[in-house]
Parts: sequence; structure tokens; C-alpha cells
Amino acid sequence: MIERPGLRVRAESARDWSAEGVGRLADRALAIAEGVAGALAVERGVPVTPLRLVIESEAPEHVGLGTGTQLSLAVARLVAEHAGLPGPD
Repeated sequence: MIERPGLRVRAESARDWSAEGVGRLADRALAIAEGVAGALAVERGVPVTPLRLVIESEAPEHVGLGTGTQLSLAVARLVAEHAGLPGPD
């Protein structure tokens, strides 16, 4: 059993899209954010200005903890809230 599975992602307004942080999830987080922003723009007409994502902590990947799912949901929520949309429960 691991002591602290989990993920912490922080976002702040930026001039260009970027992602950084501990571990290897930054590139994935950036791709997710850009995809969500693109979908919001096309499907809902909601423009999303760029974000700088910072992965502050992450759980190990490929060990059955759902790290990729956690990352996708966390980043999608950050992008939606940044666009002024309500975040999911």
C-alpha cells in the first residue's frame, strides 16, 4: 500500500500554454489542457486563454491508481473554471 496516492496540479494565467513540474506528467497535462480548450472553443464557443500548469505532486503511473484519469479530470476542471464555466462536483 502506498501512503499518499494523489495528484496536485496548479494553474495560472499565462501568455502561452505550458506545463512543468515533478515527474513525467507535464507533457500529458499540456496536451489535455489544449484539447479541452479547443473543444470548449469549437463546441461551446467559449474562448480559453492560455494557462501555465504546474504539476506539484503525482502518484506513480501504470500501477492501477488511475493517475491518467486523475490528471485528465483535474486539468479539464482547471481549464473549464479558467474559462468561467462551473467546475464539476
